[in-house]
Amino acid sequence: MSSRTWVFGYGSLINPASRRQTDPLVGPARPVVVDGVERGWWVHGVHPGFNATFLGARRRPGRACNGVIFEVDEGGAKEYNGRESQYRLETLEPSSIRSLDGGTIDTTDQYSFYELETLQRPTSQFPVVQSYVDLILSACLDLEQAYPQAAAPSFVDDFITRTVAWSAHWVNDRRYPRRPVAEQPAAMAIDARLRQFKPRQFAAIRIE
Repeated sequence: MSSRTWVFGYGSLINPASRRQTDPLVGPARPVVVDGVERGWWVHGVHPGFNATFLGARRRPGRACNGVIFEVDEGGAKEYNGRESQYRLETLEPSSIRSLDGGTIDTTDQYSFYELETLQRPTSQFPVVQSYVDLILSACLDLEQAYPQAAAPSFVDDFITRTVAWSAHWVNDRRYPRRPVAEQPAAMAIDARLRQFKPRQFAAIRIE
């Protein structure tokens, strides 16, 4: 049997809708923790008129990063490579991946992730934006509900605490900030976790 190819998503690729925007035929994802990888707010946006800082990851012994793995075919891999052009695709050893869905990691398959070459921290011009945080943490909440192993310990809490370089350069760009659940149904649950684990930075968020 030929091996399969998987990508480890640690940012917006945790969200199934975001994955399908790139490859409408992409299959389901599996929650995992990858050892030796660190995630942080390190990527400045490149699109004109849309400046923000996004998540990136790098190899870092002693650190770990939760997220999802999802299978890609040749066409899907090409599409994701185009989407993640600011990063380089790097191989992951199967032994570094811990499953949170009760299944096993096939050691004959191929695994990779998009790694950063240059770190760029949030600034006033390139802040962390709440809509991006919501996109990811709403998907993390769904994973907690779907997989008991992802809920204990909490997948959401793990995401927040394992992510580095949170910043006071953080704006609330939800379209209805006075009634956030109208646009983001999970807004209250997301805010409660962020306030618990990152109180100083959360208190500095400004409404945009």
